[in-house]
Amino acid sequence: LNAGKSFKPSEMSYADLLDEWLQNKCPLIYDETTIDNYEKIIRLHIKPALGTYHLARLDTSDFQSVLNQKFKDGYALNRLSTMKNVMSLSMKYAKKMNYIKYNPIYEVTLPSRKVAQKNSNTRKKQRDVIPKDVITKIFERFPEGHSAHIPMMFGYKIGLRIGEAFALTWDDIDLKNGFIHVHRQIQNR
Repeated sequence: LNAGKSFKPSEMSYADLLDEWLQNKCPLIYDETTIDNYEKIIRLHIKPALGTYHLARLDTSDFQSVLNQKFKDGYALNRLSTMKNVMSLSMKYAKKMNYIKYNPIYEVTLPSRKVAQKNSNTRKKQRDVIPKDVITKIFERFPEGHSAHIPMMFGYKIGLRIGEAFALTWDDIDLKNGFIHVHRQIQNR
């Protein structure tokens, strides 16, 4: 199968592979928002857990252990699925580049939806309510006419995220029917 070539497993670290994949492969396929999302997942979840491993030494159990731990930590099934997808795509790239002989992620499984719902110990964000006096001070700091006033009002009055509010254009606002259409968001890099 190797056509007479001997296969040498790569001593490249998984962190280096992820960087190479993000830089060389992703821009050819994905839009900027998707790449930013993948980069964040890699930086916060995958590199801390597996980044120091050499590609040649990674196996199915390493990837499975990371996803199992994230599930126990309460991450939602959708987030786990995205993490697995990033792992899978990056390892598929490694195989294509001949850094590894087989892709160990193929046998990794996610919890079923039934199990995920049954054990739904998902992390709950602490929701802080801003007291009225603090809101008053905020709007005194950003009074009507300030560039941040209207986006902040959208957040306060109708619950838009700050990135959604700042991305609105006049085309998104239907004054006649009283609708705001949220189609995009601005993200920090």
